[in-house]
Amino acid sequence: MAGRRLVPRGGPRGTTLTTSSTTVERGFRPVGSKTADYRRRWAGCDNGSTYHPRVWWLPITMPSIVTFTMPPSPDAAVDRIAASFDFSGYSGVRG
Repeated sequence: MAGRRLVPRGGPRGTTLTTSSTTVERGFRPVGSKTADYRRRWAGCDNGSTYHPRVWWLPITMPSIVTFTMPPSPDAAVDRIAASFDFSGYSGVRG
């Protein structure tokens, strides 16, 4: 099924299929002393539920941070956690 993804969801609804997804915010966000490429998406499922994944990606050193099914309410706390990352001692070199 092109464009559809199985999203494991706990609880009484079980597993649902993502039927639509769109980027609702993009830009740059701090991750420690670095600047990450940032995206927030809106996604809808076949059972009517929605989720709002967020991704911070550091293209040079390669790590990424993903919040997959968190509700928007802890966004400010997650932003503070991401901004507090310490990269001292991390070279980003794959071995």
